[in-house]
Formats: sequence, structure tokens, C-alpha cells
Amino acid sequence: MDLKLDRKEYRAIHEDFFQLDKENKLARVDLAFNGPSDIFAATVQAGVPIISDDFIVWLFNTFDYIPDKYKLDISVSFADMEGYSVEGLEEIFRKNIILALRMNMQKTRQRNRLARILCLSGVLLILLSVWLVNVWTKEGTNRDIVFFVLDIASTVPFWGAMEIYLVEGSERRKITENITKRFRSISFHPQGEAE
Repeated sequence: MDLKLDRKEYRAIHEDFFQLDKENKLARVDLAFNGPSDIFAATVQAGVPIISDDFIVWLFNTFDYIPDKYKLDISVSFADMEGYSVEGLEEIFRKNIILALRMNMQKTRQRNRLARILCLSGVLLILLSVWLVNVWTKEGTNRDIVFFVLDIASTVPFWGAMEIYLVEGSERRKITENITKRFRSISFHPQGEAE
């Protein structure tokens, strides 16, 4: 097998996997399942069936496979509709996406709260260090060790907060942006029937 990288193939590789409508900037993904129960979380009993984490994660990851300029259009077909209607499945999916976005926003608020607490603890450690400089005037090895530890201890919370804000925050923002801006549609239908 020759793994020589061809530039044209590299640029157009998405077309081998997905149906790309370059004019309308749409990427179509076709999925097939035995029935809706294949995409629902089997262990969770709720008023509205909860879509499995595997399906949601796969959906979120699909955005990484297609170029950023394309919107995602998903077609899901089932061999057996298991008594569900197309409209019912669309409503279940809509509610599950709203739930996923809400959970994402809730997690963002919790992580931002943690980042603020980390920043506050870093500031308190810096203030403690400044206070100790004025109080502990006698030079010595113990003083050097305490100030060395305080220097490290005061910077660690800021690095943790930066990781939460910059790294984790950008990942959560990307998920929300993909769902709200790059997700065009999803359709459900029996196998063999055009949507």
C-alpha cells in the first residue's frame, strides 16, 4: 500500500466520505439503524426517550469531519420504525438537543464558577505572600522555602483557571456554535423511503 500524500486528494478527501453540496455548502450524512431504540439510552426511563450519549457524541464529532464552511444535514433511516412517527422522532430529537445544550451551558457555569474560585485563591495566596514579606523580615532558609512554596502555590490556581477558560471553554463554545450555526437539519424515515 502506497501512502503517498497527493495534495488534490488531501483537499478533497471529505468528498469520499460525505455527500458535499458545494453550491449550498451542505454536507449530507446518511445513517441507518434497525430501529429508534438503537439511538435511545436503554437504561434511562423518561417521559421523552433520551438519545444515547454515543449518538450525541458521534453527532458532535461529525462536525469535525466536515469543513467548517459546510452545514450538516443528517438523514436517519430505520428498518423498523417501532411505532414511532417521523414527526414524533423529530420532536424527540429537538427536545434532546435542547437538553444537551442546557446541560452544556450548566456545565459551563459550573466550570466558570470553579475558575473564579481558583483566581480568588490565587489572589489570596499572593496577598498572603505580600503580607509575609512585610512581617517575616529575618532572612533564612525557612523563609526562602516558604516563599518558594507560596510563589508556586499562587501561580497554580491561575493556570488552572486559564485552562478552564481557554481550553475547556473553547471546546464547549465550539459544541454550542456547531449545534446553533452549523447544524442544518435531521430527518427520520423508514428505510427505502425518500425523506
